[in-house]
Amino acid sequence: MPRKLPIYPLFLLLMLLLGCKKEPPTAPQLILPPDEEAMTELTSIIGPLSPYADSLFSADVKRLLPPLDSVELELGRALDPESGVTLYGVIIPYRQSVITAPGGHIYIGLNHYLGQDYPGYKGAFPSYLRHRKTIERLPIEVMQARMASLFPAEFGASPTLLNRMLYEGALLESANERMQAPDSTLLGFTAEELQWCMENEANLWKTMLSRDMLYTTDSQLSERLLLPAANSNLLSGNAPGQAALFLAVKIVRAYCKKTGDSPRAILENKLYNDNQTLIKSEYAPV
Repeated sequence: MPRKLPIYPLFLLLMLLLGCKKEPPTAPQLILPPDEEAMTELTSIIGPLSPYADSLFSADVKRLLPPLDSVELELGRALDPESGVTLYGVIIPYRQSVITAPGGHIYIGLNHYLGQDYPGYKGAFPSYLRHRKTIERLPIEVMQARMASLFPAEFGASPTLLNRMLYEGALLESANERMQAPDSTLLGFTAEELQWCMENEANLWKTMLSRDMLYTTDSQLSERLLLPAANSNLLSGNAPGQAALFLAVKIVRAYCKKTGDSPRAILENKLYNDNQTLIKSEYAPV
């Protein structure tokens, strides 16, 4: 005779189903509003803020800034719990979007992440910077500033372009180590700029070598290649600005893959000053 199974009341079944439902993870509030002490520290760094600019941007931040939940989840994964870092969301009416202070305070200019089409950016920022003014870039810029404060560049008397490339590449890769942002976000490229660099990687590298750029100590040339710009016409008429930074990240990745070292080890041990770092990477795009 078949065994009769007990019939559970409907409310018990519902309770079982509800008990299996998992709520999505919520991010702790990492980006805090500044208190009076924090504002005093910030103004001691950048000077007094214009009340007009502050009120104007504050209203637009409240109205236009996307929710910060995903950003705070990313930063929570990236920051060491014991780091002692405190993040403050503020208004920074200057070009710099993230400011670090002694003691682990990081001030994030939330008005810098309102989207590339925000009217307030036109005239204030060139187009090659406006497309970076998105919420996706916020975690990378925060972590890049954090890594730079932990490992400031300590070059020799006459750093080469290679030295600077290795430092900047390791800085970006260490900032992204626990977040794994896509390369377009990491480098601040449009999808088209990244695609162009990927398709022309070997040519970019050959041009840099053939023009003896890698070991130049000309700081102005290094800045033209590594700082944000409309293009990198020293390498190619079609190359986007900071194409050399794309190569720098590729070299750092090749080095870490070959040696097992982390990008942070390059910063901690100042391997960016050592020409053997490039040799050990065996970087040779084809």
